[in-house]
Amino acid sequence: RIWSASLSADGLSLTSAPYELLVTQNAWEQPIIESPALVHDGNGYTLFYSASNWFTAGYVVGAAQCDGPLGPCSRIYETPLVASRGGMLGPGGASVLTDTGGDPMLVFHAWTAPAVGYGHPSDNARRSLRLLPVTWPNGLPAVG
Repeated sequence: RIWSASLSADGLSLTSAPYELLVTQNAWEQPIIESPALVHDGNGYTLFYSASNWFTAGYVVGAAQCDGPLGPCSRIYETPLVASRGGMLGPGGASVLTDTGGDPMLVFHAWTAPAVGYGHPSDNARRSLRLLPVTWPNGLPAVG
């Protein structure tokens, strides 16, 4: 489950009850959803989150639209927004940053193929930083 609550001005205490934003639902999200990143864009609020087990190639990034920081939120797609492809396996832990040209970039980590999971026989398993452009065509997030 992903939760949200209002914070005091100093950020040291909660000023509201927690609100449930999302619950693990789809098969590709099992057994956990985690690592939320809420972004306010020109279309409202987009919640990026990770799903599945981070130490596998099945780790992915999902997306939901939210009415505000306290929800409610609903999934945008029934499939992951970013999943393994090419030499990038198990992407997750996404955040959105702006590059020097002012364009939004999805920043996340992923395994480098073929090594997935620490203790991989090749001893070359590592998660590395990845960046992909993110846009909102027709108000929905798309990752390049």
